[in-house]
Amino acid sequence: MIRVIRVAALCAAAAFLLVLGAALRPLLIPETATAAPVLTATELGFVQDMTAHHQQALILTERLDPAADPTVRRLADQIADTQQVEIGTLLGWTQLAGATPTAAAAPGGLGGSGGAPPP
Repeated sequence: MIRVIRVAALCAAAAFLLVLGAALRPLLIPETATAAPVLTATELGFVQDMTAHHQQALILTERLDPAADPTVRRLADQIADTQQVEIGTLLGWTQLAGATPTAAAAPGGLGGSGGAPPP
């Protein structure tokens, strides 16, 4: 009977030490891991280019002739609404990444990060 009590006491002490060690670990061994970036450089470039692209779509819908067919006008309004929501999402991602909303113009006056002239 005494042997069972000793084994139980030893198991309880071992469990207590494990819990104590787990609780004290963050204080004794600081974490050195760094958080992964929100967006990679490629993803950030894509998001910035898409922000500019969606802003251009808004400009196109604003330039639509007021006398345009009502069906075309409704479609343009739907496109503008969708583009605004998507721009908000893209701007949120760039803000989380701590980056500018759009990429700087490439050398030669071409916008975006691609740098290739349009076909």
